[in-house]
Amino acid sequence: MTSAKFAPPIAFAAAHCQRVGKTPGKAEYWSADIKAVRHNLFCKVFTDILFVEMPGELVFLAGIDAPDGLDRRINPELAQKQAEFIQFLRAENERDDATLCGMGAAFQGFEYATVGKATAAYLAARSLTHPFGVGFMDDQGQYQLLQVEPGEASGFDGIRYLSFDELGEAFADCDA
Repeated sequence: MTSAKFAPPIAFAAAHCQRVGKTPGKAEYWSADIKAVRHNLFCKVFTDILFVEMPGELVFLAGIDAPDGLDRRINPELAQKQAEFIQFLRAENERDDATLCGMGAAFQGFEYATVGKATAAYLAARSLTHPFGVGFMDDQGQYQLLQVEPGEASGFDGIRYLSFDELGEAFADCDA
């Protein structure tokens, strides 16, 4: 078993994407199942994770625009589930930084890497290539929102993502 202190990279895949709602504007709510895997540490499936799409323009995790991860535009029970997923992503981002002995800042996008990977996996599952939004606390303690262009330069290249079924094949079962 790998030591939690030296965690292997986290990987994500998305599946079962479906539109679940539309706002009075042009934004749409989509849900997807997200699989998160750290080889020899865990394989988890998060069901019905919500994404907001502005078709052809931008995609982001519902709630990522708020520091606490709560999307106050949706049912409070769904918003809480969404916030828990966002907190999981942020905790895994902190784990990555700890693995790098606090040197994560040397890498572009380290502040939002796990949110970016999870969102890019969703984009790959939907065969979308437009920008996505992330939210993170900067080194000054201020909450920042950022638009990221997927591709090799940003490190979020959806072409390189495994399918939902392929990711974590070595695990007998994945926690749902």
